[in-house]
This record gives sequence, C-alpha cells and structure tokens, in this order.
Amino acid sequence: MLPNNIEEDILRLLEKHPEGMTITNISKALNTPRQTVSKYVYALMSRELIEQREVGRAKVCFLKRRKK
Repeated sequence: MLPNNIEEDILRLLEKHPEGMTITNISKALNTPRQTVSKYVYALMSRELIEQREVGRAKVCFLKRRKK
C-alpha cells in the first residue's frame, strides 16, 4: 500500500463501518503501523472529513456527516 492512498483507504474503511473504529482497529484492518494511521487520521480531521468521539475510554473515528 502506498502512503498517498492511506487517506483514501481510511475513508473507505470508515464508510464500511458507520459504527466507527478506533485508530488501533483501523491500523489492524489496513495492516499499517498505528502511528502512521494516527498521522493520517489527524490530517483527515483537520480537513473535517472525519471526526473522533470518546466512547468510554476509547476514541472512535467516524466519517463526518455532510450537510445536504
């Protein structure tokens, strides 16, 4: 997997998991180091494409809902 596709892979994965996923779960699903996934998750958050919510002790990532 090429680094420039990681953001797309994260977005596709979150599309398939509307219940959300932790960075660790995303990392395992993409077979990519957790630190790498974290970097791209925060980049996607800064562009407001995904959001992170605390669910118990975990931070769960979701696709950001687009207003129609």
